[in-house]
Amino acid sequence: MPIHDVGYRRWQGVQSSFWTRWVAITNKGFEIAFRSQWVRRMMFLAWLPAVYFGAALFFFERTLENNQIFNAVAELNQAAEQLEAEAAPLINPERSEQRRREETMRLLSRTPMLGGLVALLGASGSQEVFEAIVSQDESRIRRVIWSWFILKFITTPQGFALLLLIGWVAPPMIAKDLRTKAFLLYFSRPLSKFSYIFGKLMILVVLCSVITTLPALILYGCGIGLSPNLTPLYATWDVPIRILFVGLIHSIPASLLALMLSSITTESRYAMFGWYAIWTLGFVTWRILSIAYLSQVEGSGRDRGPQFDPLAPLALEDGGGWVFVSLYDSISIVQSLVMGVGDFHLQTQLACLLLALMSLGCFAIIWRQLSRATLG
Repeated sequence: MPIHDVGYRRWQGVQSSFWTRWVAITNKGFEIAFRSQWVRRMMFLAWLPAVYFGAALFFFERTLENNQIFNAVAELNQAAEQLEAEAAPLINPERSEQRRREETMRLLSRTPMLGGLVALLGASGSQEVFEAIVSQDESRIRRVIWSWFILKFITTPQGFALLLLIGWVAPPMIAKDLRTKAFLLYFSRPLSKFSYIFGKLMILVVLCSVITTLPALILYGCGIGLSPNLTPLYATWDVPIRILFVGLIHSIPASLLALMLSSITTESRYAMFGWYAIWTLGFVTWRILSIAYLSQVEGSGRDRGPQFDPLAPLALEDGGGWVFVSLYDSISIVQSLVMGVGDFHLQTQLACLLLALMSLGCFAIIWRQLSRATLG
């Protein structure tokens, strides 16, 4: 039987809006990602640390309810001030406040029951955290410590899970399309390069939110639900909003970096190697350099007082500028500021600028690679 009317025909269905065409790419990306058993396992295991941090929030509330923190902090703060007054003639007046702070943290870290909590809180090196600890304001200390616990939950176990998940899912996203010429099929439709990149980006952002932002919000909700009253809700009402921004600060730069590595090669294994190399080498390098600089600082004079954390933030002039070789620590600095447990200083400003420039640079490289592929 002969076939008649063969050729192109006008589409008779309903066309999606220009601003929502990326959704088709995102949905297909989810379908491909969840075919892997490893992705499903990682998504499940990423939620387990929430149990540990939930228990930590519960015990903190019980400790705060018994006024153990206020009593211990008041007594040890007085002891630190007395030691400072006795040693005042021997100390540079400009370092008096820093010495009192470090002496208070040292005494608190040796206190039974509170030693572990205070040592961890002081390890951030944040003036905001320290002032909250030594204050007698229950609302302030609750807000800061809740924010600190949730931030550590996002950056430590969830950050490691995010590193593994993106390193597994992202490398073939653009590299495979370039290798198989699938982008020709994408761009034969009314789809722009921006929609293509945004659709790929949203795959990673949503996956990251599922293992960082969503568990953190649930952890916060469980902490409020297990509290004896609504006082924690009044003190920490802004924490969920901060959690959303903290999740985006990590997921967007990391996702753009992963897509950039995927766009510059047709072999996904090279992109995967580059991804893990950037994070691992930067993290290890900064740890080695920070320990080396701190050892020099401690040995240069005894008037600096005890260092209560070997990885406390270093000033830029003391070698703290090397923190930017570690993408993980650069992101953590900005996240601490957004969560309200970090200090706004020059190092934080440079970290914000670095992440912004890196994100824009990665987007520009992806755009250039797609333009070269479509033209070539």
